[in-house]
Amino acid sequence: MPATQSPLPSLAATLGATHKDLSTARLYEEAIRRGEAVIAADGPLVVRTGKHTGRSPSDKFLVDEQGSHDDVWWGGFNRPISEQRYERLRARMVAHMAERDVFVQDCFVGAHLDYRRSVRAFTETAWASIFCQNLFRRPKAAERATFSPDFTILDAPSFRAEPERDGTASSTVILVHLSRQEILIGGTEYAGEMKKGAFGIMNFRLPDEGVLPMHASVNIGRDGGVAIFFGLSGTGKTTL
Repeated sequence: MPATQSPLPSLAATLGATHKDLSTARLYEEAIRRGEAVIAADGPLVVRTGKHTGRSPSDKFLVDEQGSHDDVWWGGFNRPISEQRYERLRARMVAHMAERDVFVQDCFVGAHLDYRRSVRAFTETAWASIFCQNLFRRPKAAERATFSPDFTILDAPSFRAEPERDGTASSTVILVHLSRQEILIGGTEYAGEMKKGAFGIMNFRLPDEGVLPMHASVNIGRDGGVAIFFGLSGTGKTTL
């Protein structure tokens, strides 16, 4: 199934106060100035993510649209939301973000040049933009000159969905449009939703290119032997 270009990249041109690809130091200063975070001993930022201290799978929906419908295993956590509802909620979220300062970060998901994807993240907070720098891979100067996002993330923690109107489970909402490669996040400050959303699109796309995505870490021994560690988040894969 071919992907289509997300219309969200043009959002940056419509916003009055857009902060594009700021350095980590600048974002750090902005996070403190805006009261988003406090400085802990030795200098790291500490933020509060509100009621959501982890992902909210019950609030995540995939858009049921023609381009991806037959390729999704519906049921369980792959719950559908109509494209009509998606469009209406998306329009409100874009209007909501248009009234706020927005931080824009261009990054890559994946290290392999043949399989990585480019992502543009619009975030409501400076610290979430730092999160994108840390969890994704930052383009080199030459790559920025020709950067074009494959998919787009809109992260709006202060936006609230309306369940009766939007068909969501609560005021928190995570929507993924697989054909547009678009991720909308509202009502949660937990930044891990951006990472999981991006990885979800990679997991959907890469098998068509002969790549098996795995939620795992890898160690290489002195003799060149490879060990793969599978497990859920927080189970020690990276530590091992």
